[in-house]
Amino acid sequence: MDKTLIIGILLMIGAAQGLLLVVVLLAATDGNKSANRILAALLTIFSTMLFFHASSALQHLAVDKTSHEFFAKSVFSLFAPLIFVYVRALTRPTLKLQWTDLYRHLALFLLIIIAAITFTLFPLPSSSSKIKQLNLLSTFLLMIQMIIYLYFSLHLLQSHQRKIKETFSALERINLHWLYFLIGGQLVIWPFAFFTEMLGGDARQWDWVWLLIAVFIYAMGYFGLRQPEIFTGRLKLPATAGTAPTGGKRKYEKSVLSEEDAERISRQLQELMFKQKLYLNCDLSLPDLAQKLSVSIHHLSQILNERLDKNFFEYINELRVEETKRLLKDDKMSHLSIAGIAQEAGFNSLSAFNTIFKKSTGSTPSSYRKLPV
Repeated sequence: MDKTLIIGILLMIGAAQGLLLVVVLLAATDGNKSANRILAALLTIFSTMLFFHASSALQHLAVDKTSHEFFAKSVFSLFAPLIFVYVRALTRPTLKLQWTDLYRHLALFLLIIIAAITFTLFPLPSSSSKIKQLNLLSTFLLMIQMIIYLYFSLHLLQSHQRKIKETFSALERINLHWLYFLIGGQLVIWPFAFFTEMLGGDARQWDWVWLLIAVFIYAMGYFGLRQPEIFTGRLKLPATAGTAPTGGKRKYEKSVLSEEDAERISRQLQELMFKQKLYLNCDLSLPDLAQKLSVSIHHLSQILNERLDKNFFEYINELRVEETKRLLKDDKMSHLSIAGIAQEAGFNSLSAFNTIFKKSTGSTPSSYRKLPV
């Protein structure tokens, strides 16, 4: 079978899968609808571009090369802003997108689309020096845009990661691995595309660029199956997420918490954990613990950060590790598997348990169990 035909079929399948995921996203009736719509727009652009590229390759459609390139680049200029807005919609769901933001994000798109329309109405030879200069300039601007937007997207993710560690003791259901994958995919796809463009790649080389995009869409479908809350719209943090301030110990300089109250709360915290072992609850959160102690979330976070030098996630999971170590050496628990021990100690994910335990002890749970008492 002809290689072009095979690639064209694969691209068509990728486009179809992308559009199917769009339908799933738009059909979601709960959760973060704004984020779902943004991701649906991103997938629609991906899939539509795949479809037209595959159609052109299979049917050998004749199109004006110059205008086609500028229209393609105008669409490419939407990817990085859409990813940034999508990340912001997930990490800061209460922050609404303003019209002024929209104009700023679409600035490069509007410039390139004007160029595309201009060259469609008043075509110039593709060998023209002006065309070559504008192509290089647009490629350079796209690369700069991608770097800037992906940098700020990663900054949002890292900030959000710190916030959820201040609030939650288990991150498996609210992890941000999907977003890191989304950004990482762009860091592979677009440098490859720009490299192909700068080398003056022909249609066959661009087939490989589009095939890479198709693979990325396949991977999005795979992650959708692995983490379905994204596509069902349930990837939404509780209202208390991120209410604990972040930014190091200096963030508490204006706190009204007295030394006596801090000592009292710290003592009550240790007693509560020792007697009731609240850390065995895999869904324990900072607001839950603050309510048990009848203190504010802010003050409890301050106690953990200043007196114990830990965030909430580190504090609770350190106690769980100590409980795990005790259970692993308890003869009465010898009938339990490692997974059973992890569950008993308050972990709801075996992979997270293994990672946290090894980081804390330097040993795997199974190796630790075999060590002499």
